[in-house]
Amino acid sequence: MTFAALLNWVEGLATRHPLLVVVEDAQWLDPTTLELVDRINDRIAQLPVLLLVTFRPEFKPAWSGAHVDWIVLERLDPIEAAAVAEAVAGKRLPQEVLNEIVAHTDGIPLFIEELTKAMRDLNVLVDAGDHFDLLGSLPAVTVPVTLQDTLMARLDRLPPSARHAAQVGAVIGREFDRALLASVSDMPAGELETALSELIGAELILSGCTAASPAHIFKHALIQDAAYESLLKRRRRELHGAIADALVNRFKDTATAHPELVAGHYGRAGLVEQAVPY
Repeated sequence: MTFAALLNWVEGLATRHPLLVVVEDAQWLDPTTLELVDRINDRIAQLPVLLLVTFRPEFKPAWSGAHVDWIVLERLDPIEAAAVAEAVAGKRLPQEVLNEIVAHTDGIPLFIEELTKAMRDLNVLVDAGDHFDLLGSLPAVTVPVTLQDTLMARLDRLPPSARHAAQVGAVIGREFDRALLASVSDMPAGELETALSELIGAELILSGCTAASPAHIFKHALIQDAAYESLLKRRRRELHGAIADALVNRFKDTATAHPELVAGHYGRAGLVEQAVPY
């Protein structure tokens, strides 16, 4: 019934104007969502709808038909990588900095973006109007050599409150409800608002909303992973338990609609008996 309603909604929108539907990282879709994407693909063959799905090479969808095109994205070449870095920086970068970014990122767009931001955060670049100048010698700067290192370095440079908000949000999930975050983090409202603003300003999370309240989503799943991995395992278990308790006791509508969330958090907290009923 839900599938039928969603498909009719998509079709109804498409009859009024062309429609773009974007699904990112399809390799991580749960079976139900993947089935919905399959059905949308089947339904839109004769409709003015562009269904844009991104996924890693190991994901092998069964989509076919004259309306289906496959585009393989290659890694960026050095010129393209440098252009992305300068677009992220907002102005021209010293050639020495560009060389480092290109050499370390292997043409991976997300890595280029994050390493450029990490270099900016190191305070080795001086704004010189239409370009940046390098302050001091680049070899003296510790350049993160992996994407995970880069993301961890950016998280480490956040103010403590912003880092704490990111960590709790990461335990909640890729997308996290602001009210649930406030409940579990125990941060004063003003401090939490400032922390979220800092995370948005750092381009680590994006603003959004759920049916119930404002929400946020990590810009990329790897950013969520880095924030999650920055916590000790014991602390992760504590937070998973606190999130499950909050869902059961204070967010009952969410717990009722999505019991798998409660079960998942109790399970990751090591509280198997509490997870079983859900």
